[in-house]
Amino acid sequence: ALKSASAPKEWAIDPAAKIGPTDIAIHTGRKSLLMMGGKVRSTVLGQTVALKPNAECELSGWVLSDGTDGAEDEIYAPGYSTSGKLVLHPKLAVSTDQPWWKRISAKFTTPGDMAKMEVHFSLTSTKGVIYLDDVSLTVDGMEVLKNGSFEQ
Repeated sequence: ALKSASAPKEWAIDPAAKIGPTDIAIHTGRKSLLMMGGKVRSTVLGQTVALKPNAECELSGWVLSDGTDGAEDEIYAPGYSTSGKLVLHPKLAVSTDQPWWKRISAKFTTPGDMAKMEVHFSLTSTKGVIYLDDVSLTVDGMEVLKNGSFEQ
């Protein structure tokens, strides 16, 4: 279960994960989010947003990975219908051990019964670190995520 005890504002984090805001490596602003590899886990970060049907969307983020070994480190975003059925599931893979900032993104159109999307980060690396910054989900050109730059 994700909790929000020491999470960046608007984000829930896994309290067992070694994760938190940092100023060590930053894409823009004053902070990014540092995630340290370790015990194999999956979802370490999450935020849920309401989404409307038939919208043009883009999910994106800036990532830097250093010394990582996880084949499934990724930003992923399951989307659900009004009845709770999984109707969409974009994933953005983080390259293993890529120690420079890289933007990853996916564009998609929401289905006609779309209701909400959960934006998460899955951490599978057992070593190294990942920095995440400027995570964004736009709907018809408007930002819907809160604190995607982890400044608060």
